Amino acid sequence: MAITPPTLTERTATTPDAEEIVELLSDEHTKDIIETLEDNEQTASEIILNTDASKCTVYRRLNELEDKGMVSVSHEIRSDGHHAKTYSLVPCSVNIDIGCSGVDADMKTHAQLAD
Repeated sequence: MAITPPTLTERTATTPDAEEIVELLSDEHTKDIIETLEDNEQTASEIILNTDASKCTVYRRLNELEDKGMVSVSHEIRSDGHHAKTYSLVPCSVNIDIGCSGVDADMKTHAQLAD
């Protein structure tokens, strides 16, 4: 019996702190994944083919991006009956302030900015 990881709606949503955002976005594999998803949504297998990252790294970064609200996941049933997760970017703005009191980062999705 296969165990599937929880989706974003099943996970506890937390607001990422500055260090988490900066660390995630400074990672080369994360940058590659974001660039790969800029044009269209893709499955993890497609992302693996389009980046130099290993399968484990791609899934780890996708989970981190999903946890931070930067990537959304949709499930599709293919014509052969197999299920596939498709990943897409969530439009968002990240502001990073570096000052005397340290680093501060704020992330808001475009939907949050519209409110």
